[in-house]
Amino acid sequence: MNRQDPSQEPPSSDRSRVYPTSALDEGSKSATADFDCGGGKEAGLPARPAWQSIRRGLFGRCPNCDRGRMFRAFLKVAGHCAVCSEALHHHRADDAPAYFVILIVGHVVVPLALVVEVAYMPPYWLHAVLWLPLTIGLAVGLLQPIKGAIVGWQWANYMHGFDPNAPDDTAADPMEGSWRKSKN
Repeated sequence: MNRQDPSQEPPSSDRSRVYPTSALDEGSKSATADFDCGGGKEAGLPARPAWQSIRRGLFGRCPNCDRGRMFRAFLKVAGHCAVCSEALHHHRADDAPAYFVILIVGHVVVPLALVVEVAYMPPYWLHAVLWLPLTIGLAVGLLQPIKGAIVGWQWANYMHGFDPNAPDDTAADPMEGSWRKSKN
């Protein structure tokens, strides 16, 4: 980014605040957020805005700069942000997005299906025509935003590899010495 060109500079609002890795490594107070989200506090790391990071993740944006894309494919998180180079490959969302999607979709679809059943008593084929597309559409539509929110939350709280002071968890093989190796 060329600093001489003002059109290339990010806006100065809180929404576009970037937390550079160098400031986090040095423990600089200039990278401190407006509120403490709890993560990294014990290690002396500057606080990152949790709700802002979650909101950015919901929209599939980088939790650090809000300008880069978080996903390189539908559910594949990019290795790093193309704009600010923040590493995103550390996330460990695992099955949490699916659990939250099931929880949300179930709480939307089941009450609607019960109300329709009690009020109108439609045949079963009509239930299938109504609720199957709604359930599938909501599940597919919510999966990426929920995963993005979880990755944003992990980033804001320095969870897993997002903590610059944490040991590298990819160095050791968790299956070393297990049955997999001893079968040969």
